[in-house]
Amino acid sequence: MSESLRWDREGEVIEAVTAVAAGEDLRSTLERLVRGAVEYLDAQYAALGVLSDTGGLADFIHVGMTPSEVAGIDHSPEGLGVLGLIEHASAPVRIDDVMTHPASVGFPAGHPPMHTFIGAPIRLHGRTFGNFYVTQKRGGGPFTDEDERNLSAFAAVAGIAVENSRVYERAQRRERWLRASTEVTTSILSGADARSVLDLVAKRARECARADGVAIILEDEAGRMVVEVALGETVEGFQGMVANESWKYSMQAQQTGKPVVIDDLGGLGRSDDPGYQRLGNALLLPLNAGERPMGTIALSRERGDTHWDEQDVEFASSFAGQTALALMLSGAQSEQERLAVYVDRDRIARDLHDLVIQRLFATGLGLQAVRRHPEAPDEVSERLDTAIDELDATVREIRQTIFALNTAEGDVVSRLRARVLREIAVAGTNLGFEPHLRTEGPVDSVVPDAVADQLVAALREALSNVVRHAHASSVNIHLQLTGDDVVLTVTDDGVGVFPGGRRSGTENIAQRAAALGGSCTIEPVRADGSGTKVTWRASIL
Repeated sequence: MSESLRWDREGEVIEAVTAVAAGEDLRSTLERLVRGAVEYLDAQYAALGVLSDTGGLADFIHVGMTPSEVAGIDHSPEGLGVLGLIEHASAPVRIDDVMTHPASVGFPAGHPPMHTFIGAPIRLHGRTFGNFYVTQKRGGGPFTDEDERNLSAFAAVAGIAVENSRVYERAQRRERWLRASTEVTTSILSGADARSVLDLVAKRARECARADGVAIILEDEAGRMVVEVALGETVEGFQGMVANESWKYSMQAQQTGKPVVIDDLGGLGRSDDPGYQRLGNALLLPLNAGERPMGTIALSRERGDTHWDEQDVEFASSFAGQTALALMLSGAQSEQERLAVYVDRDRIARDLHDLVIQRLFATGLGLQAVRRHPEAPDEVSERLDTAIDELDATVREIRQTIFALNTAEGDVVSRLRARVLREIAVAGTNLGFEPHLRTEGPVDSVVPDAVADQLVAALREALSNVVRHAHASSVNIHLQLTGDDVVLTVTDDGVGVFPGGRRSGTENIAQRAAALGGSCTIEPVRADGSGTKVTWRASIL
């Protein structure tokens, strides 16, 4: 070898090593190494394959073939035959004739013929990153021991380059996930509404994981696991779906607190679900904060896309854990705020009861004493009666307010009186005044849920008729227990029942009562037919 040629070849090596030290782009660095190897070992062809974390080829770089030769090859190398020997070899593999070697499986159709061969694994810290090989020694002779040593050096440099690149990529990916986690936590602690937070979680998880679809499954008020967010064309059809036993992998992740990786979710069946057949690799992440399971984040890629590697699972799991913790802390903060409100409500309720009601009651007693005075004129007595009635009505309203203050927001769905009050508030908005409610008996604890549901529906129908037809200026509602029945009475001072027919919806009211072994009557309040009184009765047994 001439001195000038030797320096040219060593210059290729020095440039490649310098590129590795400078942290240049991995592919351009590996291309330099492959070009350097084919020149330094005086070969016609050289190639380098980088393995992915899942075992396939992440990248394949070659020199020596013309573009037309590359285009004519049936498929890229698959790591079989002689190439398969390199990956598991502890030293370079040197073969004088690949075509006749026992491990040879031949070449793909259109591949140029090759005979002499030398290959070395790209290995660092006991881990194989790929393989590096050259073929067809120029001049027709075999590769030498020196060629083996030189190729091993090239493979070692390639290993450093690949590891450096992956370390950098890992740091970049970790940083992206950390930024996403910080953004979600900031959003939660700044008081963003739950829907906005979940949308943000889905969006960032999809971006960081390079996923096609993201679904967030959470427990609803009824204890069911529901798909609250579905982002991505392949999963958008799952929005609002109840995650039943067919979602066993999601349940597994939630119950075990460990991520679940599925290679081909779409191949498991359930072809009736929208987009399901397009689902490929899935990663199911538990949303657990400590021992408290909250739900699952499901990430999916379309069929044929890359598999989830160890970094995907590690970083995504950490993100899900941080998100769950932030959601739990936000929930605890909300509970503290609600507790503070309840404490304040209790104080107000006590003050109303102990101070205001007692004073009004004492004032009423004083007025009654004045009214009974024998020298009080009739006109004064009438005015005193009116004042006493107003005081009684005020006391009832204050007691109703005290009850509302003592009713927690979470009890609105379950407490009958609270549900009735909510219907009254809605009707009051449309009427322009608040209907008056009077209750008798422990309706909250005695009336079964099924009866309460029908009673509230009947009340809603009755109030709707008042709003639409009655032209009333006052509405009184009486809810009481009488023996084995609960009785709802709705009375208004409007125009009365239309002659010759029923008001809209009254058939529904009667049917609800009859289904519960009760009855419903609708009658005028006054002799002239004005005003309407609806009496709805149902058995509580």
